[in-house]
Amino acid sequence: MYLKQRNNFSLIFWWIKNLIPLLAIATRLADFATTDLSYLLLAGYALTGRREIIQALVLAWLFKMVNLGLVPEMSTVTGYYTVLFAGALSLALRSNFLHLDCFKLFTLFLGLFLVLHALLFSQIPDVSILKAINWMLVMVVLLAAWSGLNEWQRDDLQRWLFKFLILLAIMSLPFLAIPSIGYMRNGSGFQGILNHPQAFGPTMALLSALVFGRLLSQKRPSIMLIAMAFGSLILIILSESRTAGMALVFAMAFSVVFACVLRRKTIATIAPALRSKRLVALGTAVFFAFTVTGSQLSGVVNDYISKGRKFQVSGITEAYDLSRGSLISTMMDNIKERPWTGIGFGIASDPDSMVISRDPVLDLPISAPIEKGVAPLAVLEEIGVLGFLLIAIWVGILIRRAALNGMAALMVACTTLLINMGEAILFSPGGMGLLALIMLSYAANKPKSSSLVASHPKSSVPHA
Repeated sequence: MYLKQRNNFSLIFWWIKNLIPLLAIATRLADFATTDLSYLLLAGYALTGRREIIQALVLAWLFKMVNLGLVPEMSTVTGYYTVLFAGALSLALRSNFLHLDCFKLFTLFLGLFLVLHALLFSQIPDVSILKAINWMLVMVVLLAAWSGLNEWQRDDLQRWLFKFLILLAIMSLPFLAIPSIGYMRNGSGFQGILNHPQAFGPTMALLSALVFGRLLSQKRPSIMLIAMAFGSLILIILSESRTAGMALVFAMAFSVVFACVLRRKTIATIAPALRSKRLVALGTAVFFAFTVTGSQLSGVVNDYISKGRKFQVSGITEAYDLSRGSLISTMMDNIKERPWTGIGFGIASDPDSMVISRDPVLDLPISAPIEKGVAPLAVLEEIGVLGFLLIAIWVGILIRRAALNGMAALMVACTTLLINMGEAILFSPGGMGLLALIMLSYAANKPKSSSLVASHPKSSVPHA
């Protein structure tokens, strides 16, 4: 009798818990005044388990990045922090939060280095300190949440992320026919249900990375995955995000090379799909189609590179120089002037141009956005040579761990990192960078050994 009552209570709790994200979405959609409540609901959801922490942060990212033609503008810029702190508290209440492996320890050390560097060298110390603490807390929380899941739970959450990105793409499709919303930002780049084409494109690139990672790992790629691959590529092209497209293309090549070198296996073992008759036949058909429609294809490529012919460029190199050249030039000047100390973590190349929003009570900076196109140069400019080397080591460890987790994880890691060659989002968890860090933490984490949950994957009541 007691066990039956306990099971009934657990089932009721499970239903209530899973209604919270739906209520949070409803309050985000409802009205300007209810956006605070939507984040509070997500914070409450994050307190219920490790899996829920990651899901809450994914939804917090969506709430901030959603198209303002569909929802009211946010009434607060601090709602995301509420979810983050709730996630940290949720982990602190669980036994293995302080059990740090080498990668989490190095991440924590890197965060503390950024804080110390900000105290000593930043031109705006309080901005740098809070940005460093924010990044460190996000990364450690995500890594701890992922590593606290067993193999079945990790795979289940990865499938949830995959379905989430697919749903985001599907929900965006109707707005191809409603330009006032789908193309609201600039009139030419498709943004779907997100607030900018430069957010939609990289998001679709991450979806493509998961799709291609799965596809390459199959001996006989499914028709559904092939269709998803083509669909996500088309959406990237429609977004006009050249950074996303180039990141995905290079990520495919780098992933195969890294996987072969780091796992010491052949290409046929790493990517059996490349030997699939279905894929070879499809590739041959696509090649002939491109040969027949060469002029039309050339026009599509030129439109993509020139962003709908808004810029007259002869190739991708010229396009990159046109869009990022001035940013690179300013960063290089700062690097030459302060190569060892840098100008400060998260500080704009021209500090005087920064627009800093501060908390009216404590006068703490809560928002200080900057735009830097090339993350490696931005790191060197902000934290100097030593900081750059530490970041390079961190990235190297991350890639190695991702390679051991399979092609999908490695594709995600490489795509995310290469996006930062055009959009420096790796250290900006308050915006598009939050999704990037969620995907990187997934790619870098090995699940803990299987437990009772793994032996009962169809249990109706998930464990926290």
